[in-house]
Amino acid sequence: MEAVKAREKARELRRTRDKQQEKGRQQQQQFKAAQDELAHINEKINVMKGPFQTRFDNALAELSLKRQIYHKGALVGNDVAKILQPIHIKQIVHIFKPIEIKLKHGKKQVFRDHKLMSKISTMLT
Repeated sequence: MEAVKAREKARELRRTRDKQQEKGRQQQQQFKAAQDELAHINEKINVMKGPFQTRFDNALAELSLKRQIYHKGALVGNDVAKILQPIHIKQIVHIFKPIEIKLKHGKKQVFRDHKLMSKISTMLT
């Protein structure tokens, strides 16, 4: 009698295990789909960035700095100390100098933002 109960309990445990494994597989698939969607969205965002944002992001990458997601993209802690070093300040200020962009039809357009460049320069020096 006890052997029958034990076998029944084992079957029930196997069914529960199988359900949990299937649930885990589904969650992994959902997670993978969410990661793929996030990568796709990030690609679109990168394409939509302007010349200053692109240059700023490249400068942060060169300095091995990462924006903190949980601080809405802010630089925190050691990253702030690193970016405030004089050599890095010059590099960041240089980003906001006028940029000449060649357009599709052979024309050129100069992008500049003197107000922003002045503000950044003042804040960092």
